[in-house]
Amino acid sequence: MNKCRKVLVVKSRVESFLYATNRRFSWVYKEGENGYDNRAIEETLVTAQGGSVDLTVDHDTGISLLKINNSAKRNAFSGNMMVSLKKAVEKLSSWKNGKALILYGANHQFCSGADLNTVRRFSSKQEGEKMCMYMQNTLTLLHQLPLLTVAFVEGKAIGGGAELLTACDFRLINEDAEIQFVHKKMGLTPGWGGVTRLVRLIGRDKALHLLSASNKISAQDALHLGLVDKLVQLTQRDLFREIRARAELASKDLNHEKPLQQLYSPDITVHIAIDWLQTKFDLDNTDPKVLQAIKASVTCCSNLSLLESLKNERNIFKSVWGGEANLKALDEIKFGK
Repeated sequence: MNKCRKVLVVKSRVESFLYATNRRFSWVYKEGENGYDNRAIEETLVTAQGGSVDLTVDHDTGISLLKINNSAKRNAFSGNMMVSLKKAVEKLSSWKNGKALILYGANHQFCSGADLNTVRRFSSKQEGEKMCMYMQNTLTLLHQLPLLTVAFVEGKAIGGGAELLTACDFRLINEDAEIQFVHKKMGLTPGWGGVTRLVRLIGRDKALHLLSASNKISAQDALHLGLVDKLVQLTQRDLFREIRARAELASKDLNHEKPLQQLYSPDITVHIAIDWLQTKFDLDNTDPKVLQAIKASVTCCSNLSLLESLKNERNIFKSVWGGEANLKALDEIKFGK
């Protein structure tokens, strides 16, 4: 088998394996389990209109943007937005050349959980459980996307909004932003998977303290707790100019034909998140198949027993061994590049 043929076979094998792996852990609840009926739930949810969830995909950079957009209600999720979020995440789950997702809220506010009008439509215990199951499915799929996911927290992340940020791989926070697991004050516990992810993220004792106190968490405290990965200052104009300069340089280096304003969002939030991703992970020089394989390995590890995880790690390793990125790296070492 010649080299080109081998690369094509391995590439097909990688894509098939990653597709199967990403589907393996997609849903917490399957159709019919505990009465779960996805279509019936969505038919009820879409009757609660308001706001939007806006997905933008850049196939050139491999970076996608997901904006929670309901400014009149501090970006609270209407029922219709919940359905839109699920559809957007499902679309991203099959993006073969994707590398990263940036999740943020419109008008410098992150998210304040579920809109009260939607909550009232699911007022009974049975209906509340259905919404809980639906959002657990959605945020679990978000957590297991084959992309690096980054939540950028500005303003307030309250209730379900605080749960939402735990479903991302990394979290950036503005210096004056606040996070609050407000559920106790509402006579509730988190229901979108936030407890499970929070315990895994910061540990049992810290999670118990945050949920029991139900207090506002400052950006500095969130960083100290390990709840977020970086504190940023959006008021620094020099930083904005630096990012703009880097973006312009990148667009010239890549010989893009699109104007700069079409390649990069004018929102400084997005600029900072893109800059952080590029600095941390060198996305421009990273093969998306390898990045997705790494994410799949880590995701599976957190969902399987030790022995199952080791076997799965072997299968993922096998899927990229001898692939295009692997052969290229070996050639560069061989010729001293």
